[in-house]
Amino acid sequence: MALGKCVVISKGPGAEDVLSPEHALFFEPEDARSLEGVLRRGWNSDQERRRIAANGAVYAESLGGEEKLLGNILSALEISL
Repeated sequence: MALGKCVVISKGPGAEDVLSPEHALFFEPEDARSLEGVLRRGWNSDQERRRIAANGAVYAESLGGEEKLLGNILSALEISL
């Protein structure tokens, strides 16, 4: 997302409770046909793919960027620099 790319992700906890369909393309887990449909939708619609990529990038940046992510990981592991 932070790279400005359209994200494709399976539905489920950790995805749907954080992201909305405005941030990513969702498919049903363990369902190849669902994944195929979502990939085709993104591939065939430049406008939708770009809109979702832009929304995802804004969301990712709102979380504080890579430094914040690294800090959160280090804090969770109780490691300091």
